[in-house]
Amino acid sequence: MNAPDELGLSLAVAALDEDQVRLLAGQAEAQHPDWGREIRRELRGTDPRWMRHAIVEAAAQAGFVDVPGQKNEE
Repeated sequence: MNAPDELGLSLAVAALDEDQVRLLAGQAEAQHPDWGREIRRELRGTDPRWMRHAIVEAAAQAGFVDVPGQKNEE
């Protein structure tokens, strides 16, 4: 299905371990539930292994979470 490069994941997000990804994705979706539902709809069909990574990438781009090792450019 979708590989990390097809999802446009940054190196910092792709390198996160599963615990970090679960935490960050959960934080973003808990704080912004409508956004979380919309992102999941958009990502329907994404390999479940990479779904949370893609959620974290989208959340980082939206400014909802800070990814360790990723510079936030303004």
